[in-house]
Amino acid sequence: MLKRIRHLIPKYTALVIYRSQIRSVLDYGDVIFDNASFLSKPKLDRVQREAVLTIARVFRRTPTISLLKDVGVEPLSIRRKIHRLTMFHKMFHRKCPAYLYNLVPSDTRSAYVLRPKGIPDPVTRTQRSRYSFLSKTIKEWNSLANGLQNSRKNIFIKYIKKMFSVDKANKLFYHGQEPAITHHTRLRLGLSHMRSHLYQFNIIEDPFCPHCPNIPETPMHFLLKCHKYSSQRKDMFHKLQQALNCDLTNKSSKAMTKMLLEGGSQYDYTTNCKIFSLVHLYMIQTERFIIKPNQTQ
Repeated sequence: MLKRIRHLIPKYTALVIYRSQIRSVLDYGDVIFDNASFLSKPKLDRVQREAVLTIARVFRRTPTISLLKDVGVEPLSIRRKIHRLTMFHKMFHRKCPAYLYNLVPSDTRSAYVLRPKGIPDPVTRTQRSRYSFLSKTIKEWNSLANGLQNSRKNIFIKYIKKMFSVDKANKLFYHGQEPAITHHTRLRLGLSHMRSHLYQFNIIEDPFCPHCPNIPETPMHFLLKCHKYSSQRKDMFHKLQQALNCDLTNKSSKAMTKMLLEGGSQYDYTTNCKIFSLVHLYMIQTERFIIKPNQTQ
């Protein structure tokens, strides 16, 4: 479905559709099937990767970890872990039906037994039961602080997500219009039409810029140094200094490239949107990616 309509909807709308219509199906009952074999669960990961590739409109060989982080989607394994701990939090505090919270083992051990405190691990005799919901989740539950275990549900979920570094989608990466936003994303993820990227993935024979002999064509070279686009670059930096009201000559090339690709951490969302708009305009003017001006701001 996403592939059919991806050219008709904005990138962020595609993300919302994925979260509501596709990922909800992948999450259904995940606390139960999380003990599935290591050959079965990657099938779900491939479905998510295919959907995220469609949302980001990047090349298929883009690394998965950086792709998920850029789009703002956490791995399904992390989501299953959060859902298991959240479910056990309900069982531990008896916020669920009795047939569920009665499954939580009670601590009947003697107070004189020198064992770690917490819920005792169920006795398991097979590998399948060792990776079952109770056995697997109790080990993770006992590793949490007592204050977190006894916290309210909303506070518990908040800290669990923070613990596993689950971040929201960066709306700045969704600013702009196609196809400039797609090429900007590809530059940021390290697999674009830049010759250094294509060479790194063994697609072409050399990484050198066609306009600058013996100099690799990297995002930094394209954005800051290539003499072919000096006039467009001059115009971009002039407008950048007006928008930011600061002198950019003191910034290093690495810091400047990161700001142009990811935005500046010291700037607010509105200011970063101005930076991204100027980068998109620079891409149009250079015609490096053959972007039509009437399709992009």
